[in-house]
This record gives sequence, C-alpha cells and structure tokens, in this order.
Amino acid sequence: MTIVESSAKCPNINMRKAAWVSAAAPQLKPLSEARNMRAFVKVAVIGLGYVGVPLAAAVAATGASVVGVDIDPGKVDAINVGQSPLRGHEPGLQSLLKEQVSKHHLRASLDPSDAANADVVAVCVETPIEPSTRDPSHKALKAALAGIGPHLKRGALVTIESTLAPGTMESVVRPTLERASKMKVGRDVHLVHCPERLTTGKLLHHLTELPRIVGANEPVALRKALAFYGRFVNAEIHSTDWTTAEVVKTAENAYWDVQLAFANEVALISEELGVDAYRVRDLVNTCPFRMMLIPGAGVGGHCIPKDPWLLISPAVQTKPELIPTARFVNDYMPKRMARLVEEGLAAAGRKVKGARVAVFGFAYRRLDLKALKRTMRRAVIVDGRNVFAGPEVVKAGFVYRGIGKGQF
Repeated sequence: MTIVESSAKCPNINMRKAAWVSAAAPQLKPLSEARNMRAFVKVAVIGLGYVGVPLAAAVAATGASVVGVDIDPGKVDAINVGQSPLRGHEPGLQSLLKEQVSKHHLRASLDPSDAANADVVAVCVETPIEPSTRDPSHKALKAALAGIGPHLKRGALVTIESTLAPGTMESVVRPTLERASKMKVGRDVHLVHCPERLTTGKLLHHLTELPRIVGANEPVALRKALAFYGRFVNAEIHSTDWTTAEVVKTAENAYWDVQLAFANEVALISEELGVDAYRVRDLVNTCPFRMMLIPGAGVGGHCIPKDPWLLISPAVQTKPELIPTARFVNDYMPKRMARLVEEGLAAAGRKVKGARVAVFGFAYRRLDLKALKRTMRRAVIVDGRNVFAGPEVVKAGFVYRGIGKGQF
C-alpha cells in the first residue's frame, strides 16, 4: 500500500504530520493473513448492497467486529446464515462472507442502534437521480445519516462510500449528521468521503486492488481514514478534500460516458456514409495516443447513466454542454438499435410481430436477467429459448444489422 498526500488540497492538514502518518502506515497482508484491527474494534456498514456487502466481509476478515445494517429483511436474513444476498457471480465473496459469519466477525441487523459504539461507520446507500429533473435524490442518504446519528460515539469516523454530487458532503451530509448526532463534525466526530470504485463481477478484487481517493477536511479524519482503509486496500490511497473527492468519482464515470458517446456518434456518421465504424476505429487507433472505444447499443448499468448528471448538477455558471450531450447520444443508441432491427426485418421480408431476433453481446458479463437495469431492460426484450451459434445464423434466415456496420 502506498499513501499519496495532496499538499494543494486539505489545507487544514499539517503535511509534516501527514507524511509521518504515511510512513507509519502498516503494509497490508492478504485478507486471510491480515492483522487484527487494534484501532478499530467495531465497524458498522450501513447499506448491504453491491458496495456494503463486500466491504463488510473484507473488513471482518481483518479481525474487526462488523455489523451490517439494512432496511431489507431478506438481505439481513441471508447474511446471518452466511449467504450473499447479491445476484450474479462474485468471485471469492460468498466463501469470505460465510467464513466471517461463522467466525462471528460479521452479522447483519435491521436496527441502526446496533451500530452504537462503532469506531467506524461506513455509509453505502444508493444516491440516485430524480427521473423527471435528473437532480440528485438524497432520500436514502439522509435516512441513513438520521438513523445512525443518535448512536454515534464521540471520536468515531464516518466514511461516505456512496457516490455524491459535488457539494453534497458540505450541504447535506455534514448538517444532517450534526443534527442527528447533536455533535460537531471535526470536533466530536470525524467525516470523510471515500467513494467506491467497484464493478459487478469483480467486487472483492476492485475493493482491495484499486487505488482509493479519501476526501478529508481535517487531519484527524484523514489519519483515521488512512488507518482504516490501509487495512484492506493493496493499492495507493490518495488524500484530498471532500469536494475534490466528489468531483473525482463523478468525473470518472462521466469521462467514460463521453468516450462512449464519441464512439457512438462516429458510428452513426459511418452508417450514414456507408463505411464500417469498426474498421474506422481500428485505423484510428493505429495513431499513437488514440484509444477510440467500441460503439454499441447505449450505456447500461446503474452508475454511468446517473453519475454524469450528479457531476453537473451544481454547475450553474458553467452551463455544461458536452456532458449532457453525451448522455443524450448514449440514450439515443437503444432507439437506433431498435430501428436497425426493424430495417433488418424489412430487408428479410418480415414484420416485427412474430419475428425471431438474435442479439449478439446481450451481456458483457455472466447474465442475470433479474439484475438488468435501466436502458437495456427497457429497450430490448429477449426470449432466451432461441440461441444460435454463429454458422447457424445465415441458415436460420437472419439478416445482420449492427451499430455502425452494414450486412454481416
């Protein structure tokens, strides 16, 4: 583990002292060999979803006593019998969770008061946007903070792992936590923003192996956060302030969204000009420092369609144009794909009703139909009974159409 301090940010931190903290931070061992967390005897994880469950299991494996709190009885019951409540294949998570529950290092509860006296409280609840306005929705975040506030002990560290719109730590998290706890952030309790960087299918790997950003506005909070995350993160930990951490996380996903929108728009242009967008991409990428992405049928998942709106939500004077335009381009792509299906059926002399349509690349990871979210679920309905190997496609009478490409 390497801890990287930012001298330009977190102005209240004595950098000489921070450098000492970095040098003194222990080297992390594999989870199975991790030392006991002497400084953090009890940890509470609020929200047992795709962020909270792996975090709770990984922290428990370091020797801490971990309680996970959620409002869903099904999740709580599953964890307490050693079963992961998460859909999809997550390498190593089920066995780690079962082991920690059997060792009595990890349990789950519906009651926020079970988080009382925790040394660290990690908040891992959803932070969606309002469908009609695309503004951030803080309902779950405020409820979580209000629930744990009365049970916080003095000196506790509260870390927000949820993705936040810039300014949320200062305008929402701090005042909500102070009202609920009747304590002062920075004096009685300590608050950091360490946004998660997880991807489904690789939750444990990303939790322990990807670099982390810790936003702290005072030195005690930073020191506690470095000690906590240093127990299970095998990568660099970069320190900064709250707002910078918020911008970093939302910008990461907005960047990906913009890059995909560029590839998709080039594909649409290529279609109109009658050239193969995939060949265009291959040749563009022969130029040094060009890394054009593969065009496709839009952007799915939970985070990338949402986080660009979080990033631009507080920007009033700037009036962002590129990021929302990228969102509109990517939201259009499923409609274009549906139109290609109609065009392909017409070329084959078929009507949409009653037609068989093969979708290549329907899932980029192991498919769980119940877990499909947002754009892809609404735009495409699949009957999985008809699955064809490549050579069988033409024999079955299919006509190929794809984004940015002509006939197969």
